[in-house]
Parts: sequence; C-alpha cells; structure tokens
Amino acid sequence: PIRLAVIEGFSGPFANAGDSVWRNLLFAVDRVNARGGVRIGGRQRPLQLDRLDSQGQVEEAIAMLRELIERRSARLGADHPATLTMRNSLAVFYLQARRFADGERELRGLLEPTERQHGADNGYTLKVVGNLGGALRQQGKIAESGPYYRRAMEGTRRLYGTDHPNSIM
Repeated sequence: PIRLAVIEGFSGPFANAGDSVWRNLLFAVDRVNARGGVRIGGRQRPLQLDRLDSQGQVEEAIAMLRELIERRSARLGADHPATLTMRNSLAVFYLQARRFADGERELRGLLEPTERQHGADNGYTLKVVGNLGGALRQQGKIAESGPYYRRAMEGTRRLYGTDHPNSIM
C-alpha cells in the first residue's frame, strides 16, 4: 500500500477537530480504495492511512514529521521526490507556526535538490521558491525576498498562463 501519515491532535484540547479530519480522510481513502486504489507504475495500489497523535502540540507534530522525513530519506534517499515533498510540508508547517527562520532554513536546504530533481521551471520548484520568498518577507528581509517572489511569479505565469489560480499572487 501507499502509506499516508496524518499528524493531527487526536487527543488534547482539539481532539474533536482531529477526529473530524481523520473521519473525512478515511472516507476519501475508502472511496479511492473501493475503486482499486491509485495507479502508479502501471499497477493499482491501495492507500493506507497512518494515524499519528500530536496531542495538539506543535513541537510534537514537528518531531513526528522530522522522524518520518528521516525514515523516508533512509529508505528512498534524501533527493527522492517523496522525501522532498515531506521536507516542503515541514517548511510550510514552520511558516504556518510563524517560525519563519526555521522555514527559511528548511526551504534553502530544499531548493537545490528540488531544482535538481524537478527542474528550475517546474511548478513544484516554483512553489518552493515562492515559499522561500514568503519566509524571507515575514522576517523583514524584503530586498532578499524580491528575487524569489519575482522568479516564482514569472515562472508560474510562463508555465500556467496569467489567468491560472497559481499565477495570481
């Protein structure tokens, strides 16, 4: 199966919200699996949800995600697309937690392997570039953020066109 980890507060002050998220994801996974799963590499594979309880604690969620990244990296390699995706998730989580310096550090370390894996003008790479611009801007590094925002905006418009939702920043 293709394993998907759900790190959520299933206990603690927001347990009800965590349980609601779990039920909705489980419903979606059950629907996908009822149709045979997802096709990867020419074969159908089922999805499997793994429930990880962060107890509603940001630091616990970060520790869990870092552990998953380490295991994924050991199994698939540090530059594997799945590992890079998880690292981007960690960076975005840092940004949402207003830990902008941590997000910047993660995104800076992520940019070069993402460009190598996907190419400099790939939509996913451009999201990483835009996220890095955002991390810098949030720390007051306005001049430094500009080239990243510009690259993300211009690349996204070339890739998708000016009217695409991804092109509107």
